[in-house]
Amino acid sequence: MFRFRLAAALVAAPLLLLGSASAASADRSPEANGWTCDGDVCLRYTPEGVAAPLDAHGCSVDTCIDVFGGASSYSVTGYADDAWYGHMDVWGPGIPIGSSGDAYMPHTGRSGRGAGQVCAQGWMALGGGRYTSKGLPCKTVS
Repeated sequence: MFRFRLAAALVAAPLLLLGSASAASADRSPEANGWTCDGDVCLRYTPEGVAAPLDAHGCSVDTCIDVFGGASSYSVTGYADDAWYGHMDVWGPGIPIGSSGDAYMPHTGRSGRGAGQVCAQGWMALGGGRYTSKGLPCKTVS
């Protein structure tokens, strides 16, 4: 789940990213965005010194969201941007709320279809079954 943030930091080695044929938005083919596809599997090579682009990324407090794709098919990952214990929820068009379960630096990912808001919300455990929000970043899928 953290490979996207790590990939942006690696500039000394070429990057080979794996994705699905639906990694590009509905109005652009994967090949037009630098992907090479064979059936349902696509690869994108990023030359040395070039950070791999995200379709959408954002953070709120200590929770971040990465979104790849478009309304025809997209994937979302929610993850902790700092060290805390709790769980991560993600939801959006075609995705009911899904939770990671409690963990140190929680993260979870889902796939969906449809246009609209895609969100992640981090919940830090306070003990005794109580939680506090660690952020609610959202991005629009179109």
